[in-house]
Amino acid sequence: MQVNVSFRHMPSSDALRSYVETKLLKVKKYLDEPIEAHVALTAEKTQHRASIQIDAHGTRVKAEHSTTDMYATVDLAVDKIEKQLRRHKDRMKEHHATTHAGSLRMAQKETIRKPSRAAEPRAGSNLQIIRIEPIDGKPMTVDEASLQLGFMKNRFIVFRNMESDEVNVLYKRKDGALGLIVPGR
Repeated sequence: MQVNVSFRHMPSSDALRSYVETKLLKVKKYLDEPIEAHVALTAEKTQHRASIQIDAHGTRVKAEHSTTDMYATVDLAVDKIEKQLRRHKDRMKEHHATTHAGSLRMAQKETIRKPSRAAEPRAGSNLQIIRIEPIDGKPMTVDEASLQLGFMKNRFIVFRNMESDEVNVLYKRKDGALGLIVPGR
């Protein structure tokens, strides 16, 4: 970990520099190497300010704190940095856990059936159907389908239209409205 400490409006102190470096070792457990830390210590009349910026593999965290004691200021600024990094690491764990666990759950729950001859890709094509999902045979109106779509995670629902007895697709548009796909005549 590379730590750059700069002193503004105050004399340089080796003791304060080593204190900052040892305090910043606490945040090393949240980040992968290489880590760069830029610390600016400033004295203005009775206030002492510590500004810390940490860069590590695209993650940039900043914190600033001000009190009357420089050592307390450094402690509080490092605590802020540590809190931000802990939240960031927890978010990353949650993100990876949900995406990977979700895909694992889906793979375990689904039974992948061999596609029929008609569904097989043409020769020379690298497309392959890995999942065939039957639609519900229960007919419903467009209003019922829109209510069902509201409860689903998917952005679309395939249903048999009660009025026309045809298969329709209702989907959520990017602007928040709904779109309906009906077979051409």
